Amino acid sequence: MASSATREKALTDDEIIKLLETGNLSSLSDEDDPVVEPPTPRKRNGVLEIEGCNVDVTPEASASASSSHCRPLRWRQSKMCKRQPSEDNFEEQTDGELRNPSQFFFEYFDKNFWKHVAGQTYKYHCQKNSTSLDTNTNEILSLVETEILMGTLKLPQARLYWNMQLDIPLVSSTMTRDRYYKLRNNLHFVNNLEDNDVNDKLWKVRPLIDAFRNKCISLPMSQHLSVDEQMIPFTGRSSSDGLVLDFAIYTGKGTIPDSDKKEHGLGVGILKLLVRTIPNDYNHVIYSDRFFTSSKSVQLLLDRNIFQTGTVIANRIKEVASMFKRDQEL
Repeated sequence: MASSATREKALTDDEIIKLLETGNLSSLSDEDDPVVEPPTPRKRNGVLEIEGCNVDVTPEASASASSSHCRPLRWRQSKMCKRQPSEDNFEEQTDGELRNPSQFFFEYFDKNFWKHVAGQTYKYHCQKNSTSLDTNTNEILSLVETEILMGTLKLPQARLYWNMQLDIPLVSSTMTRDRYYKLRNNLHFVNNLEDNDVNDKLWKVRPLIDAFRNKCISLPMSQHLSVDEQMIPFTGRSSSDGLVLDFAIYTGKGTIPDSDKKEHGLGVGILKLLVRTIPNDYNHVIYSDRFFTSSKSVQLLLDRNIFQTGTVIANRIKEVASMFKRDQEL
């Protein structure tokens, strides 16, 4: 092949590809080549497109090209297409009133509830120590605010929020580290010395659960409702609006009456527990998965003027299973 000194014309596309494949570029020199701005390559699925010529950009090809005297490729930066969020009619969804997150929070846990928590926390500290904790509702709310911030930032240890190098003003300026630990260690919702329901496995946090549930069952109920189970964050019923309308925390034996479990089974027994607040007005439809769907569940809901739609296991409807088409026939 002629050297650059005797070359009178540029290499063709086929010659360039052959040189790149063999990696033999020792006879090439760019001393006499005219300065030409290289075309902007386009990258598509690991291939560079240069004037109709596709060049592989795999690591092996990149290593071969880096060892040669080829000019580096230049990439052109283009602006991303900005997509605007869809317009939501928030005023229509909130009856013309736009509320901030704190307003929604206090609808579920009002200030009377936190006043109760402050009193129970004070009592618990006095039961363990001779000194007074001297706390109030505002300080308990500051503790809750701190816990929410920590749950958002998620540092590995709580004490790091007061670290000199990792100082988080939203936390460190709210209360001192020692005061935070003191309040957190004494936080209580009930009086341990009073008579409590020993059969209730959640009695220590029962006021917290009741406050949240009372707000849930007061929300307007849509026609289409869903029943489902989850480990996190809740086990309950939600509407087509995505709001939790009722829930039950499963604590093992005793969550539902033994008579309901014996008569209907666990799934239908839980379903009966969750639909107890739905009006019997022929205006609601329950959607559920196969755990809550059977001939017994349908009959139970029809007796309460509630309709049900859901997936079902064939052995739970043996008497009518032959009436349905199999999956292969659909």
